[in-house]
Amino acid sequence: MFRDAEIVKPSILDRTTLFRYNIIGAWKISDNCTMFVCKKKKENLVYLKFKYAGNIQFHKIKLEELDFVIEGLKSAQSLLTIEENNDV
Repeated sequence: MFRDAEIVKPSILDRTTLFRYNIIGAWKISDNCTMFVCKKKKENLVYLKFKYAGNIQFHKIKLEELDFVIEGLKSAQSLLTIEENNDV
């Protein structure tokens, strides 16, 4: 799912927002979504940044919840693929 995600360098805004965390990596998942893997002491977190016109949101996801998010995205993708095939 994220194999084709582009590795990006965190911007000043990203580093300012996540200043309490050590950003281990950042990947651009889509035009409006970037994923950050962060570490703070012994806590590992994933932040998703959603960027829209005039609005930027950061959402924290614990590693335990990440599997559920990925499964949900896969389910949504398969539903959309089925819907597109039905429209043709």
